[in-house]
Amino acid sequence: HNITIIVAQIFALGVTISYIYPIMWDRGFKDLNLVKTDNMAEDKLRGLKLGMIGQTPAFLLFLIFMIFQKLPTALFKLLDSSFYTLFEFVFGKSEIFGKLSPLQIIVTLLILLIIPLISWGSYTLGYKDIDPMEKLTYKKKKGAN
Repeated sequence: HNITIIVAQIFALGVTISYIYPIMWDRGFKDLNLVKTDNMAEDKLRGLKLGMIGQTPAFLLFLIFMIFQKLPTALFKLLDSSFYTLFEFVFGKSEIFGKLSPLQIIVTLLILLIIPLISWGSYTLGYKDIDPMEKLTYKKKKGAN
């Protein structure tokens, strides 16, 4: 059962990264060119800021659940299902939000920061024109400089 949960979360995280990475990498690369041509001011935190904006609905959902503590944790897991299995692990046997410990609440907030961090990392790689996927896709031929 635990192995299934871990595999499911790894798969869900892979899907999440595969959706965010190319969009944010491309945005970072385009912004690099805009900065080089003086058409935009440099903002190395832009990827993080965009990720935080993208997570606004999840943070609002969290706030609603913190205010209305009788709401079921199962509903929260369903509404923010990209990290369902992580929330399943963190919430444990707590059936309503009001029964979560301070540590569970902090860990839940940390989970909500995963998407902004993926966004920031992807944007930064694009801004630095580093494409790890290119290294996996293209092999250098022997004898080539």
